[in-house]
Amino acid sequence: NHLWAKKYDRELEDIFALQDEITQTVVGSIEPELARAEQARGRQKPTESLGAWETYQQGLWHMWQSTKDGRAESMRLFKRASEIDPMFASAHAGVAFTHTTLYLHGEGVAPLEALNAALEAGRKAVALDAQDAVGHWALGFVFLFRREFSTSPNEYNKSIEINPSYAQAHIQIGLNYAFSGRPELSFPYFAEAKRLSPKDPQNWVRLMGHIYVHYLLGNYEEALVSAQEAINDPGSIFWVWAMQAATLARLGRSEEARAAL
Repeated sequence: NHLWAKKYDRELEDIFALQDEITQTVVGSIEPELARAEQARGRQKPTESLGAWETYQQGLWHMWQSTKDGRAESMRLFKRASEIDPMFASAHAGVAFTHTTLYLHGEGVAPLEALNAALEAGRKAVALDAQDAVGHWALGFVFLFRREFSTSPNEYNKSIEINPSYAQAHIQIGLNYAFSGRPELSFPYFAEAKRLSPKDPQNWVRLMGHIYVHYLLGNYEEALVSAQEAINDPGSIFWVWAMQAATLARLGRSEEARAAL
């Protein structure tokens, strides 16, 4: 299958920088496609014959559906993968990420209990494999929603150091700046995530970040452009329409805001 192609026209002096750029872009483009293929392969097997890796891939597929049932099933599968192989760091990272998303949606256990469980699983993932980019990304996500805004970038930066093409870590650093009162610093990270992985399963989160940052900066027309792009993304969930409604209200377009709501 054809996954990536691009034409470059540069001065010869830029050759080494160009090599790095091509490497990052190829990895960023191919990784999500490989992940989708692995998830599809895992879903075709009966549950009783799945190993830890395939169970984890099934969990990822359900996690990216961004639904209540998907979150519940991904938690079950990530926990199952960690039981099959207790040393499998990414499975514990999946548990950490899912606990945090359950907290965000008000599902499952009490909020503080969910964040504490997420922190425990994230720390375990990093302790098991300090060179797993997914583990640092998941732990950064936990810190982000514990509002430890000075701590979460440390984990995201470690994730990017291990895997410079990990688009989701770039997205989350952008969100960290938006949530911590420095929204203008978010744009380069969102742009890099788009360059690395334009078909990423979390693309809607990047677009949501764009809406939120433009909204915070008072750029309401730009926020609406990002909102429409996000709405067209098949992965988008209700937050996109909520931000569109808020932006339309700021512009005095009340009827359209009510429709979005």
